[in-house]
Amino acid sequence: MSKNLDAVIYGEKVIENGEIVMEGNYPKQRSMKIGRLITTDDGKQFMYINQLPAGKMAAEWDGKVNFYESKYDDNNQAPNRGGMP
Repeated sequence: MSKNLDAVIYGEKVIENGEIVMEGNYPKQRSMKIGRLITTDDGKQFMYINQLPAGKMAAEWDGKVNFYESKYDDNNQAPNRGGMP
């Protein structure tokens, strides 16, 4: 079974009312999902890019891509947490 990870990039820190917004011990940053890292059954990996940053986000991006477990399945559906399907 193949495994998919979300590909996410980060921009500048989020500032509200002159203060940096914190998430726990870390400053909150703008983020953008740009695609997915896919690992096939035979262990090969490839990255599917469906968008790239433009404008201010592109100027802030340092070129690094982070990969996280997806919050959604392959059809972009959130997991069913009970109740209506």
